[in-house]
Amino acid sequence: MRMLPLVLLMILTVVLTVGGVAGTLVYLASSGRLAAAAHAIEPAAGSVTNAAPAAMKTHAIVLDPMLVNLADADGHSYLRVALTLQVQDLVPAKGEKAAKAEPETKDGSAAANANAPARDTLLDVLGRQRGEDLLAPDGKERLKVMLKAALAERNPEMKVVDIYITEFLVQR
Repeated sequence: MRMLPLVLLMILTVVLTVGGVAGTLVYLASSGRLAAAAHAIEPAAGSVTNAAPAAMKTHAIVLDPMLVNLADADGHSYLRVALTLQVQDLVPAKGEKAAKAEPETKDGSAAANANAPARDTLLDVLGRQRGEDLLAPDGKERLKVMLKAALAERNPEMKVVDIYITEFLVQR
């Protein structure tokens, strides 16, 4: 009789643990994070695997927040958004030297000047948006697609891999 509560407690612990692990796996799989984690696991030393192509090298460009008037009919809506661009590193062709980055000044003007074409493109696309479109369930994802396409068209030397929205506010 004394063993019954202990056995029930052990069974409850196992059920809750299995449920927690299963719930976590379902969440990670549905958010796409499980696949990314699986690719991040490196094979053990000495194991034989098919050689996969080397991952492209990227860097992040963190842009200052932007405040944009939206194209709503009343003309009173605006968007405050901060974006981070994941950009593919430039790989010099054979025989060429790697491009030197502009020296950074104390006020950061070199970085600001380098990002000016991208900011101009982003502000142009953002200014054509309507608040209701941005606030739709898939609004941010559609916006990312439009921004990426515009950057590829107008700034072909900047190979944008992904766009992250780090701040987002629509004021009506």
